[in-house]
Amino acid sequence: GQLAAQLGRTSGDDVTTDILTHPSDSGDLLYELGAMSKLSEQSEGIYAQASQDRGVAQGLADKADRAKQALGDLADAAQSKMQQAQGAADAAQTAVDAQNDNESRLEAQLTALTSKQRGVEADYRKGVAAEKARQARLAAAAAKAAAKAAATSQGGTGGGSANPAGWVRPAGGFQTSPYGYRVDPYTHVSALHAGVDLAPACYAPIYAAHDGTVTFAGNGGGYGNEVILDNGGGISTAYGHVVDGGIMVTAGQHVTAGQQIAKIGSTGWSTGCHLHFETRINGAAVDPVPFMAARGISV
Repeated sequence: GQLAAQLGRTSGDDVTTDILTHPSDSGDLLYELGAMSKLSEQSEGIYAQASQDRGVAQGLADKADRAKQALGDLADAAQSKMQQAQGAADAAQTAVDAQNDNESRLEAQLTALTSKQRGVEADYRKGVAAEKARQARLAAAAAKAAAKAAATSQGGTGGGSANPAGWVRPAGGFQTSPYGYRVDPYTHVSALHAGVDLAPACYAPIYAAHDGTVTFAGNGGGYGNEVILDNGGGISTAYGHVVDGGIMVTAGQHVTAGQQIAKIGSTGWSTGCHLHFETRINGAAVDPVPFMAARGISV
């Protein structure tokens, strides 16, 4: 041990000198030199292993850091997805609530419409009943007036000289449809037939039922070609479904009872040649049968 310590404090030349000058100690010296060499090799191996282990440990630490970062990223992504899912769930609930509100509103509207429809139907029935009552009163008054009328009916020929009351039958032919509610043969809808239909032959003459002024002569929509006369005193008469080119008067023209004003046709809402004849009081249609009967004319 002392020799080894000494070797540590001397140079290589001194070691050689010691071996030569102290041959008896050379064995111990060489042994210690060998031991020191092996110790140095072991130290270097331990250091190398330690360095390697440190590198492995550093690599594992780096991997752990990366794994931790990845875990944090996944946690953030999961949080974002959860927030998105919650937002979608909230939006879906809002839509469901809105749909429920809309259904409630529609149900309330349907209830109101149903109630209104029932009211309209009730008013319609009342109107029909009132119209029937009005027509009954008019018929009774017409019958009473007819009983007092001095003139007789012009019959079914139409035209000719006016009776003492100044009225004539507007056309020949039989009556094919009376005044009143019916299913319209053209529209197939129940509605008021506001006049009577007289059906002589096509192109047969149509006469002014009373003196008057032409207020309309042209296309009257569903009436087809039409002539309307103002007969004075709030009374007017209308003549519908005139044949194309068959109107023989113009608006503003004065006509006399029995004067031909048009020709029978089937224009407008019509299914065959006939005259649709209306009588109106202050613009409201009344049944022509009692109206004309009160004036001594049978239609």
